[in-house]
Amino acid sequence: MTGCHCLVATTLMGLVLATATKTWRAKPFVENGVIVFAQKIREEPQQVLHYLHGSSACSMQGDFEGAAWFLIQGLKTLKEDSVSSDLLFSLGVLLLRIGNFSQGQEIFDRGLYKLIGSSYDCSDAARILEMMALMLEEEGEFEQASRCYAAAHRCIWRANQKPFRLHRISFLIRMNRLEEAENLFSLIVHRQPGSQLHLQNPVRQKTWKFGDDYGCADCLHAYMKVWNKSLEGVMSNSTVFHTREQKTYKKSREDLLERIRSLQNPRDCQAARMIVMRMEHDEMGFAASFHMVVVALSFAMQVNRTLVMEENDSWWLVDGEVCKEKSFLCYFNSIGRCRWRGTKESTREGGDGKNVSLAQMMRDERRVLVLDWKAQQKVLLHYRVRHYVPEEFKERGLLWFRSSLAGFLFRPNDFVQSHIRDHLSLLTREARSAEESVLSVHIRRGDKFTESPTVSDEVYKNIIRGLAEKKKVQHMIVESDDPVVFAKAVEWSKEFKINLLRFDTSNTTFHSGTNSKLSLQTHQINITEYATSAISLVARLALGNIFLGSFSSNVFRLAYEIAFSEENIKFSPCSLDVLWYASP
Repeated sequence: MTGCHCLVATTLMGLVLATATKTWRAKPFVENGVIVFAQKIREEPQQVLHYLHGSSACSMQGDFEGAAWFLIQGLKTLKEDSVSSDLLFSLGVLLLRIGNFSQGQEIFDRGLYKLIGSSYDCSDAARILEMMALMLEEEGEFEQASRCYAAAHRCIWRANQKPFRLHRISFLIRMNRLEEAENLFSLIVHRQPGSQLHLQNPVRQKTWKFGDDYGCADCLHAYMKVWNKSLEGVMSNSTVFHTREQKTYKKSREDLLERIRSLQNPRDCQAARMIVMRMEHDEMGFAASFHMVVVALSFAMQVNRTLVMEENDSWWLVDGEVCKEKSFLCYFNSIGRCRWRGTKESTREGGDGKNVSLAQMMRDERRVLVLDWKAQQKVLLHYRVRHYVPEEFKERGLLWFRSSLAGFLFRPNDFVQSHIRDHLSLLTREARSAEESVLSVHIRRGDKFTESPTVSDEVYKNIIRGLAEKKKVQHMIVESDDPVVFAKAVEWSKEFKINLLRFDTSNTTFHSGTNSKLSLQTHQINITEYATSAISLVARLALGNIFLGSFSSNVFRLAYEIAFSEENIKFSPCSLDVLWYASP
């Protein structure tokens, strides 16, 4: 960071801190969750997660000023190397939420500088830039939004990756700059300019609101129209699904599953080369944790080792009084015949991966490699691991490969089945018996406001209207962590004459992600009830064959992947923030 930039950032931070401290100095902490984390900060002032969790606790109550206060306290207290990019991005979002655009952008810049300086993978930085651009666009700040989109595009292009988030294309379409959109898309997809898509100028409303392109009766989301036309025949890393190729997909999937079963069931487990996966972290919700296991299985295939789930684990999503092992296997069937129960001796045998790089681990000759949380961050989040596809399946693409792994792993055990069978079986029968299109809608709220723009109910309504008209949707499943949404869903189903497939929600826990962790820590929900509800939620959404939601949500993305693995997709997914991508 240049001296000038640093001075500006320091001056800005002083203004932000002064304003927020003045606002909040006399404001008491009245909610249990907030009190808990305020106390944790006093006890451990250098623990960055306390500030992030305290901020989320305030956001759960709709108190954005309080949420900003926690993050600002973190900036005042934490050492510079402890201030994470997540904290800076969260504060930047909060400042944007309350209309403080100039300061919000400065905080974003600081977070991006820290993120790019500590990572070889630009995809996270691009996601943040595009999120900020969408928020600026909604506020009519088109020039600033355009700069953010362009920066996101350059960030991914510099990393020589095919962008999976192409909001700049959508932005150009919305601004009626169609020739630029066509050329840029062709350049991105084919690495060469010149392919014209001949877009028709879509009918425009006087003002654009986030999501309008999906619900436009005459264009049904021009962005997806560009995406589908440009990617015909280009399967790698795309969400395109050609129903005419389902037979060849089925054969490939059978071959892949046979390879997985062979790898996961060696003749002699005592001699097998293994990777042991631990679920010891406490920073991810259910679906994000599950995605880490998916990546672990992919990595095991990459290095030709058997993946084994630690049985003596400490997964925060398991109640030790219900399942003392606290492992992945408390909720899901075994993924192979080999077993591993961690002990001090076994850790020495397998080796601790905390200080091991990806290159070292791929060369490691020890029989057992243990992936603890720190090793997972270094190895599983590396772009070479996240983007891996076996050579014989590359033509099927990354989405197909990862979805097949997710389908293999997502097999709830008898304990979970006993909890979810009653309220899932009727819904399953209704959805599977329907020959028409079944729309799965996931409306994610809660703590997601720090990760991507939250979208209003009206946007979802417009999109559902467009899908009902264009895709003849007859049935609809609506899921949300916001209970108010369900009353809206009933209204939409009546207005658009869509059969709303429902189940008994009287005993369902409407918590997810970071907010769930906060709720568990403050004893607001039952951990087993939450975990089984989360698994049931994914299973219900996966019953659809048309999907509407946000792929920034691991829950929605996982449900789509499971449906994709079952070859149950009738239309490209409608994601309101990002296209499908390969990160947990």
